[in-house]
Amino acid sequence: MVSAINIAAGVIPAFILLGVFSGAMALYLVLSPTRDGQRPWLFDFFYWFITPLVRLLGRIGITPNLVTATSILLALCAAVALSIGQWFVGFWILSLASACDVIDGQLAREFDMQSEAGAFLDSFVDRLAEGVVYLGLAVAGSGGMLTTVAIGALIASFAVSYARARGESLGVVAKVGLMQRPQRLIALMLTIFIAGFAEAGLIGISSFGVIMLGLGIIAITSIGTAIHRAEWIMSELKTKADVAEGT
Repeated sequence: MVSAINIAAGVIPAFILLGVFSGAMALYLVLSPTRDGQRPWLFDFFYWFITPLVRLLGRIGITPNLVTATSILLALCAAVALSIGQWFVGFWILSLASACDVIDGQLAREFDMQSEAGAFLDSFVDRLAEGVVYLGLAVAGSGGMLTTVAIGALIASFAVSYARARGESLGVVAKVGLMQRPQRLIALMLTIFIAGFAEAGLIGISSFGVIMLGLGIIAITSIGTAIHRAEWIMSELKTKADVAEGT
């Protein structure tokens, strides 16, 4: 009975969203709106899809900073759910937090509310949100191997973000590497979703095993990305120094 409820909690919302997205995508392809051209078409579709909601929020006075604050509150709730092994609940709350992370930026652009302070707050909250989710997973591990892997994934993820931030502060933009934040988020959410099915007994591996495997992959690929970025930044800085010496 509990397994059936857990499965329904994960699958029913997924099918509803799949139906909504499929219908919206068909409409998007028929209308063929102007694309950004600098990002994959699926990202353009998503921004097009949320535009009516963004415009509604702007008209009723919702600010980007309020949406950003909502995202960290949702991330905290997701972390609590994950800390007690409620994988499907944690997944859907984290999905809402991720949606807020997209909506705040789109809202700022749509209503010309962009600012350096807002951009800083958004990035700052993104790091906090990512951190608390990994913390929730670490707590779920009760000090065992899952806790160790979760902390490792957290450190590796922050290393990637820090490399980019520090590089940009030195005048080098480093968006290189496989496991950037969107990829990490997708991998993490997929891992949590699959863990829900494992908890329901539909997969021949424990939910903790699924989480540890997913976090292990995130940790390893994130460390690789951080090293790649570090090498890239150091190479670019050396090139800039050589050019400066030659002038």
